Amino acid sequence: MYIPMTSLEIPASVTTIQSKAFYYARDLESVTFAEGNLNYSTDIYGVIFNVDKTVMTHYLWNLQYTSYVVPESVLTVDVGLWQNDFLEELTIGSNVTAITDASINYMDNLNTITFLNDTSGAITTISKDIFSGFGDDLVIFVPGSVLAEYEASDYFILHTDIIDPITE
Repeated sequence: MYIPMTSLEIPASVTTIQSKAFYYARDLESVTFAEGNLNYSTDIYGVIFNVDKTVMTHYLWNLQYTSYVVPESVLTVDVGLWQNDFLEELTIGSNVTAITDASINYMDNLNTITFLNDTSGAITTISKDIFSGFGDDLVIFVPGSVLAEYEASDYFILHTDIIDPITE
């Protein structure tokens, strides 16, 4: 069911937002949280996080940015359905250790994903469906020092043909 709205204010009393809460809100450009909300926050782009910005929870379908960098404060990307028609480049911050629940999928225009975490074994959890529904031009960049580790992981093994080292 399509929900025609461009903005939404979440009351302070809301403690949980389900991962697919905005799935049918394809025109939604902004979500704000009422004063006193102790559970959620947004960044200047409108991306939704837990209040201390260690967990990224929602990237709205209609955010009209062509690139986005997951902030260094984020440890977990837990976006249930990250569908967006505008995003072309995504950078995963160096402190991210988990990408859960099919977080990065179904974005035809996304052509570059860069992982900055160069610590061996640092990314411990990645959804098995992470690379579903991308266009044919997707390239994944990872730090050269851990390239072999990324390529050998269960999450990337089927995609080694599109993984390249970050060049300085």
